[in-house]
Amino acid sequence: MPPLWPVGRHRRQLATECLVRVGLTEAAEQPFWALSGGQKQRVLIARALAVEPQLLLLDEPTAGVDPGAEAAIIDTIARLNRDEGLTVIIVSHHLRLVREVVRSVILVEAGEAVKGTAAEMLSTERLVDAFGVAGGRPS
Repeated sequence: MPPLWPVGRHRRQLATECLVRVGLTEAAEQPFWALSGGQKQRVLIARALAVEPQLLLLDEPTAGVDPGAEAAIIDTIARLNRDEGLTVIIVSHHLRLVREVVRSVILVEAGEAVKGTAAEMLSTERLVDAFGVAGGRPS
């Protein structure tokens, strides 16, 4: 199915550049509906990058994807932050994502926001206090 409006050379080039940035050039000619869940997440990140943001806000970016896609998404987010200097704010309950990517954490604990480093906020004591779990397992 052709697009509803013409896509000029500049827009096509920008889309390709953004797909390269998220490591997904193979998806360029595929319809969105045909992509896997992880590929869709990375395409949505690429779409956000097309407006050249100073800040990327992601809500549960690894929710509902398989482990391979999860690793690709985590790597993409980390690379955008580390290599491109893009500020990324992530809302997540996924401790692996937070541990591997995040430097500063705001944890909602007993209705209050508490801020600290990832190491401070993800300590066993803090996780048990906040969620009744340690390292993702019930205490």
